[in-house]
Amino acid sequence: MQFSQSPFSDTNRTPFKTADSHNFGRFVYQLNDNYIFKPRSIFWEWLLLGVSPFRELLDSQPDGLFSCLPKLNFKTNNLYQDGAVEIFACNEAFRLSIGDITQMGAILALFSFFGVTDLHRDNIVLGKKDGKFFCGALDIES
Repeated sequence: MQFSQSPFSDTNRTPFKTADSHNFGRFVYQLNDNYIFKPRSIFWEWLLLGVSPFRELLDSQPDGLFSCLPKLNFKTNNLYQDGAVEIFACNEAFRLSIGDITQMGAILALFSFFGVTDLHRDNIVLGKKDGKFFCGALDIES
């Protein structure tokens, strides 16, 4: 995840006009390589959605209870300062099964436990991609 120079240059990004500002007026923007740059700590996204020891613990739970959380790639020099998160979107039509609803309940309980409350349509994913059900917050701020 280390870079010799910043991958977040002005020529490599597209600003989001509707995004809320962070860290003294800095905005989220899309990089040209399918990533979203966030001008704040991305530690919580990495902890729950990246390759982290905690995510390994979640993935090891019986019945795949947390398997609907997407696994994303990250670009950063410092998780606690800022970085970029892979864009993830579901676009397949779907119907919820009992298993999907059970997983949604587990995900809501997990995010509630961590105090994640900024859950609106721009910050969550709910749907299917490549036939697999996904549910979770994509913008996790502490």
